[in-house]
Amino acid sequence: MCLQWCYIQGWLIDNDLPCGACPAYGRSPVAACVTCVHRREGAHGPLCVLTHAPLPHVGGCCHHNADRGRVRDALPWDALPVAPWLPAAHLCVPDGEVWLRLADLAVPLVYGVTADAWETAVALPPAEPIPDAPPHVARAMDVLEALSEGGDPTRASSQLVALLAVTPLEEIPTYWRSIVAETVALITERGHT
Repeated sequence: MCLQWCYIQGWLIDNDLPCGACPAYGRSPVAACVTCVHRREGAHGPLCVLTHAPLPHVGGCCHHNADRGRVRDALPWDALPVAPWLPAAHLCVPDGEVWLRLADLAVPLVYGVTADAWETAVALPPAEPIPDAPPHVARAMDVLEALSEGGDPTRASSQLVALLAVTPLEEIPTYWRSIVAETVALITERGHT
């Protein structure tokens, strides 16, 4: 059991229990993640700042544009509104001495989806494999090494230019193209072509 806060209904829920009494439960998302204020671009694709996870496959959740600022940071346990199904699921209720900070609550991977279904709701897409480096990259590295050591990059730069005559820059895999292009620009600028 992990308790979490529902910003839409303003109550405490358990992420192991379906939100059956919620009016939004089981319905398609009302709006897509692409229009949600919580969507951000991450290094590996779009993320939800509410969940700190990749966006759900269904393209939305029940917390679209949820207002996180309308609740106080800490509340006494007996003052917390709870989902109608929560007391029946948990027999033990603490007395009013327990305070709960909302920031300490669990955060789901997808709002409106129980914890046992998160893995299928949010699966990272397979990473794109890095293509093998063409020989251009090795020559570019030789040029850069010679330049950094104050040596003469003429031989390596000549080999790089010869390779580009056979396989032009546009045909080099995108992953490697920039290092070759930047090296060519550098040797051209310094007169080593």
